Amino acid sequence: MSNTIGLTFNDPNYRDSCFKTCPAGYFGSKQSYTCVECDSSCRKCSGPSFNDCNSCDYGLYLVSSDLDSSLPFGKCITLCPKGTYKDEFKGECKECDSSCLECNGPTFKHCTLCKDEFFKNVTDFRIS
Repeated sequence: MSNTIGLTFNDPNYRDSCFKTCPAGYFGSKQSYTCVECDSSCRKCSGPSFNDCNSCDYGLYLVSSDLDSSLPFGKCITLCPKGTYKDEFKGECKECDSSCLECNGPTFKHCTLCKDEFFKNVTDFRIS
């Protein structure tokens, strides 16, 4: 016999059913032991607030905790902040390479605007 407390899911189709984990779009409230709906921008979350998201709905990007950003971590946004790019595969905003002020990918080859101490190569040249 399991000693795990089940969580009831607040949906008429599942009324009074117990779940070990809540479905996408809901989180398990430890206060009420029910599945509570996430903020509408979240696909998965750890709480009810707009900045409790673990993943975002399509077309939105997660501000992850590894970003040096003024935006709250766990928030889903449409435009990633300056110095980051949209990681379409993970649905997150990721840091640009350290040489980039703005970018569209993870490496120095993805800079769209360089930091002041770096020069942008606009021609094809061979490094020897």
